[in-house]
Amino acid sequence: MKNQNIMDLLPLLETDVSVEESKKRLVANGFVSKGVVGSKQENLIGMVDSIPVILTLRKTNKKGKVWGYELLWNNTETNWVKKRAYIDQLAKSLNTVNKQNPSFLLKTLPQYCSGKEADCFSDGVAQYQYNWYWNSEFARIKEMDLKVTPAFEVAISITNSLMLAKSK
Repeated sequence: MKNQNIMDLLPLLETDVSVEESKKRLVANGFVSKGVVGSKQENLIGMVDSIPVILTLRKTNKKGKVWGYELLWNNTETNWVKKRAYIDQLAKSLNTVNKQNPSFLLKTLPQYCSGKEADCFSDGVAQYQYNWYWNSEFARIKEMDLKVTPAFEVAISITNSLMLAKSK
């Protein structure tokens, strides 16, 4: 597995392309298929910013097009101070890439969560999430979220809203 920089990886995460095309690009950049192949969701493993990640491709059907991605950093053992510094640095990088669509931050971190952030996220009490979105004149067409999940992992999700609506 080749270590990937998030800024080099983001342009590869295109939606509305065939699954084969997307996987070919990702494998050429150091990702390896993991788990069941051929379902509506496929997982690849790799390294981003020297942290192991799982990249999930979400597709319209078994051989269809990609409508979304979720990139999950396996960093649950990292403490909150380091995790927040990393996610804030990622958000700055993503704001540079998405310069026409600045992010907005939703955060709920009650004071009593100090020192037990992982528990507060898993309970659903704490929230730390950056959002970007793109609209056409008629509807939201794409969304990107950078967040801490209930499992206390850092995740980026990219969703093509128009394709998602068509696939349901």
